[in-house]
Formats: sequence, C-alpha cells, structure tokens
Amino acid sequence: MLRIILGILLCFGALFAQFDIGSLSPEQLAKYKELVEKSKSASAKVVKNEKEEDEIRNEIEFEDLIETTKENNVTEAQKTQIKKDKDNEEEIVKNPFVYKMNEEIIKKIQKDKIKNEQKQLQRFGSNFFKNKNKINPYAVPTPDYYVLNSGDVISIHIYGIQNSSYELSLDRNGNIDFPGIGLLKIGGLKYSEAKKVINAAVLKAFPDSEIIVDIVKYSAIQVTITGNVKYPGLYNLASFSTIKDALIASRGIDDIGSMRDIVLKRAGKDIGTFDLYKLIKYGKDTPDMLLRSGDIIFVPKAKKLVSISGEITIPGIYELKKGEGFDDLLEYASDLTFNASKYGIKLTRFDDNKNIKIFTLSKDELFEKKPLKGDFVEIFSLSKLNKKMVQIYGNIVNEGEREIPKDALLNTLLKKEISFFGIDGFFLDNTLFDLAMIKRKSAKDGYVLETFSIKEVLANSKKIKLQDRDEIYIFNKLQLKENPYIYVKGKVVKEEGKYQYYKNMTLGNLFDIVEFRSEIIEDENLTTSFQSNKNDVSSFQNEFEDKKRIMLQVDKTNIKITRFDNDKKKIYILDLKTKGDFKLKPFDEIEFFDYYDTHPRLTAQIIGEVYRPGNYEIRENTTLKELLKIAGGLTKKAFIDEVEITRYYIADNERKRKIISLNLNETFNDEFIIEDGDEISVRAIPKWGEKKYVFLKGQVKFPGRYSIEDGDTIYDVLKRAGGFVENAFIEGAVFTRKSVKKLQKEELEKSLRDLKAQAAYTAASATEAGEKAEDKKRLLIMVEQIAKQAKEVEPIGRVSIELTSNLESFKKSDFNIPLEDGDVLYIPTVNKTVTVIGEVLNPNTFIYKKDISVTKYIEKSGGLKESADEDNIYVVKANGEAKRFKRGYFYNSNGFIEMGDTIIVPKKIITTSGIALAKDIADITYKLAITAASLKTVGGI
Repeated sequence: MLRIILGILLCFGALFAQFDIGSLSPEQLAKYKELVEKSKSASAKVVKNEKEEDEIRNEIEFEDLIETTKENNVTEAQKTQIKKDKDNEEEIVKNPFVYKMNEEIIKKIQKDKIKNEQKQLQRFGSNFFKNKNKINPYAVPTPDYYVLNSGDVISIHIYGIQNSSYELSLDRNGNIDFPGIGLLKIGGLKYSEAKKVINAAVLKAFPDSEIIVDIVKYSAIQVTITGNVKYPGLYNLASFSTIKDALIASRGIDDIGSMRDIVLKRAGKDIGTFDLYKLIKYGKDTPDMLLRSGDIIFVPKAKKLVSISGEITIPGIYELKKGEGFDDLLEYASDLTFNASKYGIKLTRFDDNKNIKIFTLSKDELFEKKPLKGDFVEIFSLSKLNKKMVQIYGNIVNEGEREIPKDALLNTLLKKEISFFGIDGFFLDNTLFDLAMIKRKSAKDGYVLETFSIKEVLANSKKIKLQDRDEIYIFNKLQLKENPYIYVKGKVVKEEGKYQYYKNMTLGNLFDIVEFRSEIIEDENLTTSFQSNKNDVSSFQNEFEDKKRIMLQVDKTNIKITRFDNDKKKIYILDLKTKGDFKLKPFDEIEFFDYYDTHPRLTAQIIGEVYRPGNYEIRENTTLKELLKIAGGLTKKAFIDEVEITRYYIADNERKRKIISLNLNETFNDEFIIEDGDEISVRAIPKWGEKKYVFLKGQVKFPGRYSIEDGDTIYDVLKRAGGFVENAFIEGAVFTRKSVKKLQKEELEKSLRDLKAQAAYTAASATEAGEKAEDKKRLLIMVEQIAKQAKEVEPIGRVSIELTSNLESFKKSDFNIPLEDGDVLYIPTVNKTVTVIGEVLNPNTFIYKKDISVTKYIEKSGGLKESADEDNIYVVKANGEAKRFKRGYFYNSNGFIEMGDTIIVPKKIITTSGIALAKDIADITYKLAITAASLKTVGGI
C-alpha cells in the first residue's frame, strides 16, 4: 500500500499547495512521477483492501479490550467510552495520501456528530420495589417506640428467690393476665412504657428479683393502601411494619404516583408524609412511623416529573418537589459522567400543551431556569473535536496523541520525545529524516499539507508552529522507494507471492528457499501414477492407492524468468542443472512448472482380469510385469496363455493398429516393454464363473439345489437326487422354466392389450342391426374382469412333461430335455382327487374313482349353470396337458378322467351378431384357467 503514497498526491489537488516537489531527490522524483500515473487506477483497490484489513484488525483489538475490561469490573459507561475512543482513533486516517470518494469523506465527517443513544427511561426509585423480601420482625430487637397491640405475646423471665417464665398474650382489651399478680393493662403503650409497668408489678410481688421482658410474637395489623399504587386495597401486615413495607407489599407506586409526598392517615387525620427519595438516595428512614390497624396510606399523583438522559450517571425520570431546581435534579441523578459536556445541554419544554420549546444551554444557564413538569434534559458527550492535541503517525515506535508544548513548536515536541526515549526509542529503523509532513485543517482550504525535514527541525534550523489537531506523518524510506523482491508463481508453488531480493541472489538460491506443493491432485485420465524416480513398484503401489490422483513434480529443466530491463520485456527459459548460478535482478518474475506441463505424460491402459484395471502412468522402460503389479496383479480367473496388447503407431501419416498376443507362462515376456498408448487386455479363463443351478422339490430322495453344466438333462439331476420316493405322483410332475414363464407372460399381456383395444373400438362404434347397447356395456365389464384376474394369476412357465418311474427308461425319452439355469422340477405326492371348477352349481373336489367320465363328475357337481359354455369344457391333466371335451368324449381320448385331473367349465360369452370378440375372450379365459389349475395342482409354486 505505502508504495503508492506519493502517487496519490495528485488526487488531493489544492491540498498540496504547500508540497515542495523540489525537495525530492532525482530518484524519488522519478518514482513520484511513475506512481502518479498508476495511482488513478490502483489506489481505490489498494485502499479498499487496506481498509478491510484495518477494520478486521481493529475489531479484534476492540473485542480483546472489552474482554480485559470485564476482568477488571469496568462499568458499562466506561466500556461505551472506550469504544468511542477506539472509534475516534480509527477515524483518523494514518496515511494522509489515501484517496477517498465523496461518500466516504461525508461519512467520516458525519461520524464527528455528537449522538445520544436514546434509551427507555425509568422512574427513579422504581427498582426499589423489585426486591421481593418482606420484613422479619424477629431479626432485630423490638424498638422502644413499638406500640403494643391486641394479639402480641409477651415473654417474662423472673430470676431471684423464685425463677419463673411466662408467655402472656394481650387480649382484645389490651390486658395480660399475670399469674399471682392479676390483670395488667399494657395495650396502647410503647414497648419501653410497658416494660416499666411490668417491672413495677413484678417487683411488688417478688422483691429483689431480676426481670427480662421480650415480645416473642407480634400481632397482625390491617391497613388500607390507596391512590397511585400498582395494587391498591386492604393488606394484612406484621404490626412491626412501616410505610415502605406496606408499599413493597402493594408492589410499588405506578408511573404517575408520587414517591416524595406519601401521606399516612390515622383516625381521619393526616399524621405525616414519607419521602422515598430520602431513603433511596441518602439512606434516611422514618423508623418511628410504625403502622397501626386502620391506618390509610395514600399515594397522590406526582406534581412535577422531569426526565434527564445522555451523559448522566443515572438517566431516568425524576420527581421534583416545590422549590427544587435543576441542580437538585443533577444531584439525584448523581451528576454528569466524566465524558459529559457541560455545554450545549438540550432542554425540551412543553408549553401549556400548545408548543414545544427547545433551549440550548450551558450547565450554569440550566441551573438558572426553574424546572417545569414534563421537562426533558439531554446531556451530550464531549466530542473528539474538543481535544487540544496533535497526533503523530508513521515510522515511530509509539503513534498517537501528544500534548502541544507551551511554545507550540514541533521542535520542542520532537526533542522532548527523544529526551524521553532516545533517537532509537522514538524513531523506527529506516526512518526518512529528509521528508515528513503535517496535515492541517484550514478554514479556507479544508486540509493542507506542509512538508519539512526532521533533520532541520531537530537542528533548530527550521521552526514549525503547531496548531490544534495537526496530524504529523513520519515516513519509512521504503514508502518512497519499493523494497526489491522476486515474484514467484506456478501451480507447483505452495504460496505464490513475493520473496525478499538480496544482492547476488541466484536462481539456485531461490529454488532452495521456495516451498513447493507435495500433495496429490486429481487427474480424471489416470487411475494412479508411476513416477520416474520410483524404482520399487510394490512400494509405489502402496503409496498411491487412491484412484485418479497424481503427485505434482517440479520441472527443473524449464524455469521461466520474466524480466523488465530498460523498459523491455525479456523472457528466459533455464535449466536449473546448468543455469543454477544465473544472477537474479530485483522484480524478476519466476514461474515454476509441473513436470508434466512441459513433458508428455506416458500412459497405458489395462483392462480385464486384474485387481485394479484402468489408465496408468508409465515411464519409458516400464515392463508388462511392472504394470501388472501396479494394477494389483492377476486375478484367479486370468487366462495367462493369451494376453492381448493393442498398440497404435503412425505409418504413412496414418494411425494404425497392431495386435500382440503374449503367453505369460513364457518367462521372456516378463521383460516386454510397454509403450505409450498400449491397451492390455487380460481375458478370463473360458466358462469361469458360469454357475448354473436347478431345483428339485417334492417327492425325491434328496430335494434341493443342484449345480449343472451345459448338456445336463432332467435324468442326470434325478439320478443325483436318488430318484423318486414311494408316494411320488410322477404323472403330476410340474416342470417350470424362466424363459417359458417370460414368453407366457408376454403373450398373455399382448392378448390382453389387443382385447382391450378391440373392446374399446367395438364399444365406440355404431350399433349394428341386432346388437344391443347392454351387450357392449357387458362386454367392457367382462374385459375388465378378465384383466383383473390376469393380474392375480401370473403364468408359472410350466412345460408339460411325462416322467416314468424307471429312470433308465426315461433317459431315452423325448421328455429327457437339457436343463437351463433356474429350472424347477416339482414332484407332488399321490393325488387321488378330481376337481371340478367353473360354471357348475357346486364346484368341488371329489375322490377319484376309476372309469367315471367327465359328464359324471359334472353331474356330481350339480350340473351345468345356464351361463356354462358346454361346447368349450376342457380338462387339465395332472401333467399339465389340456384336452377339450364335447358331448361325452374327449377329442382324441376315451373321455375318462384320471387322478389329479381338473375339469374346467368356462362361462359362455353371450354376444349378438355384430360383436365378434367371443373367440379372443374365450382364448384368454382358457389360458388363465389352465394356469389356475396348474397352481392348484402344485400348491402355488
């Protein structure tokens, strides 16, 4: 920031009327001109950054300061003043050449305005009633002026010829009944008087005795509290209570009630007044004003309330009595704070509910005025503008405010500072003694700058008169001449920036002090990296486990140096090994590159049966053996007899491909050199991992899951399962296959889609002759029912097969088919039943009897319903085959039923001549019925 100080001078215009450019050296003048040209564009940005840094630093310093005040029990008023002082210090610009926009200048000027923070004012004395403690009459001795009442209990101890103790209560007539003495009337007497009466009576009866009298229990009294209190009414209090105790019981006086003219009434007369301020402010109480039953406490309205705020010790709303003035107000408010100004006091007065008058007064003028009710007084703080001092900033040990000497000479001020601290204790190193400045406020020009030489001032060859609030700036030499540096950058550099330049500094010296980044960075093109300086491949693999990451590596062979020499830009590209002694010059810019920003990165890809396939960085002599290790090695499935390498090369200006096959069993292939861009493919051993299983369920000797290979048949698995058990129902075997299930499901879904589309088209078309609207409606309902049924009955993928109990015979059967992965063979137990379902009066399951026909079983089920389609009755055999029955015989069958069969009687599709969907509906219904029958046969597998 400081290097632009002189450059910003032009921005001050008239402020530099007294700046002597001729006092600068030729070198300083040249720098001055250069910086002037740059200042217009650079200053705003630099100043903004400087301001942000200062604000952050000052905020931290202020918070630390406040923490310190907490430890030292500093008051809130002092904390506020500390913050104001801190703000005032921050407002002074320590660099007189920092350019500011109009808005910033206005904002700074307006900070000097005196401001009072308006807070909600409270009635003085209101906090007195927040204490919830109540009087405890037993905690203090009974005062002599206490008046005894009915209900008090007196303890009397007699010591002498006879030792006796008594506790006697005052009855409602004020008497105590003393054994051996009789009635003594002490009610209405003061405590001191009652003791005399008791002593006299006891000594008559017991001469030469010592008597001790005390009150061990006090009676209760009832008083009335009325007027401007928060909760007026009747209160039962201890007989020891005073007016303040009663007011505390009523929770205090309200916002308009008087605290200074509280009236005590007794027997219809005013017997006294109570001023709470005397108690709160000065600790003066009226202890002789004890309350009695029937007393009335009246709190009238306050006659004169006056408010005071600002720099006053106790801001608030105060009640003033007749004859009291503003001096009494300040007395009650504990006077002005140490930071208060006794001038410019603001008095706001309300004139007969018509006008508001504002007075600006000194403290003495305020005291001359008579307070009126509703007056509002504001006390302002002293401004920093009231300070009589100068400020010194810059290259000195202790910046800040200084007292103006009696002769008002800067010479005297500096000599006094040096006499205290010495030259080295006052000025910092590198102080510029030839040029310093004073920033001075001028009524005519605002601010002006005056330059001077510290040497001349100290030698008294030039005398400079100081004025109030002068700002003195002492510079470091480097503020006019920039400290030479070397700028270092590049993505491999940990922290880009400036390094101190020293004479005879070389490139090698700089390389030794620059800290480079050593972390690993992301690289989307790589799986891991293989550095040229890594000889141990296994250790390299352990170090770089994360995928897609590489390590930065400084390129020592290409270091870029940019230099401005005689206003000409020169660029050097140097190798550190041969040019490490290259001499650097001030303000050189050095850029370090990552090695692979200037060198091609060699990579190879490996896929297939290795543990970590991917792209890998290689070096020029990386072997296939090394690359396989980096990729985690070969898996168990690797087919090492033939590893394929795809290599690309350029020939005749074309990119061509070559395939290389290697047998890893041959040892010489360990040294095969991998080239940039090679693609290595390690295949798996043929058929490795192709695991296939089928499931045998039901009545076989060893049901369960069986692994199979291509070509295994049903016979092979049944043989391994030990064949059938005794009660196996071979004829009802159910064989299911996933691929068949998929085809059945797709076919059923297609049929349903086609049926829905045809039904919708038919329903929407014009009604033909002979058709009825009810038929179309019934058709749509039927299609929806079929679709719902299709969701509930999913195809199982059953393939109809015929097994034989003799496995060797079955081996040669056409049904001994090759197995597929996921096939299921279910052998049920013997099923000696026949089931009839569908449109019969009583669908049921019957015990199988030989030589009974389909018709007979239908008759046993109550016969056909009217809705039955007797032309399309069919039987699902136990092995899954379906045969249609008509008029007493099967097509291609003898018409008799066997064990496990299911007879299905479908519903007749009633249509008129114009509707031709009956065949499609019947076909889908038939498929669903067969599926349902199969599920019933096998229990829903």
